[in-house]
Amino acid sequence: MIDIGDIQVADEYIAFEFDDHVNANGMFTEEQESDVIIMATTANHKDSASRARWATVIKAGPKVKDPEIKQGARILIENLRWSLRIPIPGKLETFHVTKECEILAIEEES
Repeated sequence: MIDIGDIQVADEYIAFEFDDHVNANGMFTEEQESDVIIMATTANHKDSASRARWATVIKAGPKVKDPEIKQGARILIENLRWSLRIPIPGKLETFHVTKECEILAIEEES
């Protein structure tokens, strides 16, 4: 999991990283169990992001009500209901944010 350092997450927002790889153009690539990466063949971000996506929570804002939405939790986010990539100052990594109301499911801890 990436470290966003001292960046604070406001209100009901959730900082996360996608489980699927997002390339430099902001499009998703799909990985299979054989570690083969299948590049998206769609021409734009909207087509690439046209389905709900699983992600891992980095930080949750103070107004997030569900106690299951915490660092390390896997969440399913409604399609196209996330921010563009947000750069982390001084790092190459990026993250995204969404609101709690855009969460469709939370994976139970095993």
